[in-house]
Amino acid sequence: SRDGEHWWRAGGRQSFLTISNTVGAWDAFLLDINTAGPIPMDDELWFYYGGRERHHVPENTTFPEDRQRGGIGLGILRRDGFVSLDAGTEGGRMTTKPIRFEQGSSLHVNAEIKGDLTVEVLEITEQDAPPTEPAWRLNLGDPFDGFTRADCQIITGDNLDAVIGFAGGSLDRFQGKLIAFRFHLNHGSLYSFWME
Repeated sequence: SRDGEHWWRAGGRQSFLTISNTVGAWDAFLLDINTAGPIPMDDELWFYYGGRERHHVPENTTFPEDRQRGGIGLGILRRDGFVSLDAGTEGGRMTTKPIRFEQGSSLHVNAEIKGDLTVEVLEITEQDAPPTEPAWRLNLGDPFDGFTRADCQIITGDNLDAVIGFAGGSLDRFQGKLIAFRFHLNHGSLYSFWME
């Protein structure tokens, strides 16, 4: 959620944290995650959680085997590591929605790349629409000169904050304009991007 009121499920509703597959393990039956949220630790997010070996049963049960054994666990993610866009060795691409570039002068990515990652900056143009259509539409245009895929510095490796460089220089020229980014990824995971 970006506002605390409207929510959606990311990652295809996969479990964020799963119980143990080992019978009798301290976290084999249930988990409850700390509701205070993750704790930022350097370049990681730490999640403390409680776990139980069995169902909720009273401590004074006449069946000793039903007494709970529990513990506290620690789950660790890379920064922004909740979900990612992934591409195999065949590669893939992703184009953002139109973004009004309002601040910063560079594009940053958090990505784990075994192959390579490049980006291009696309022009957004407006076109006239018939009276029955909305008053305007946005068209995805061509990449700007100096900001094509060929003009982009190739990014590889595991990067929590890689700055994308372009032959065209700084992204300052796009201040206040609508643009889109097209990411080309080969064999890797893109976790997040931002302007700074």
